[in-house]
Parts: sequence; structure tokens; C-alpha cells
Amino acid sequence: MAVGGDLGQITAEQAATALRELAPDPEANRAAHPGAGEERLYELVHSDWLFRMPSLRLAVAHRRRGRVHLYELTWPAPGMGGVLGACH
Repeated sequence: MAVGGDLGQITAEQAATALRELAPDPEANRAAHPGAGEERLYELVHSDWLFRMPSLRLAVAHRRRGRVHLYELTWPAPGMGGVLGACH
């Protein structure tokens, strides 16, 4: 998520703001990712907000009409030294 020119430049303040604004429980989010730096936390919270949660909400809405399958793809793409993570 920080590839748009901010790679390696996310500050502690930016990460704290992202956690506060986008994560339901910022401290639980930090605890769930021990050892994650500020940039990694920023990326995790933003990717959840932008991709994972809307997909989950859509699956829940469709569940009322039948079975739903939801997949989480985690294989990190090796291109660009792996900097993009599991982009799809």
C-alpha cells in the first residue's frame, strides 16, 4: 500500500493515525502483529480496509442466498524483490 511513493517513509504518526481511524481495536491490531514496524502496520490496516473487509461484507451479504466461498491469497509475488507482497 505504501508503494505510491511513500515506500520506506511511513512515520510512526501516520501508522498511529491509520490504526486509530481504520482499525476497530488499534492495540489488539498491534498485538496481533508482534515485531511489525510502523510501515508494516500501516500497510496491514490499509489493505484490510481497502480489500479484505469489503470482500468479507460482500460475502456476508451474498450468504443469505446460498453458499459463499471466500479466499485469502497470501503468496508473496517475488517481483520487485517482494516489495508488493501478495498483490493480485
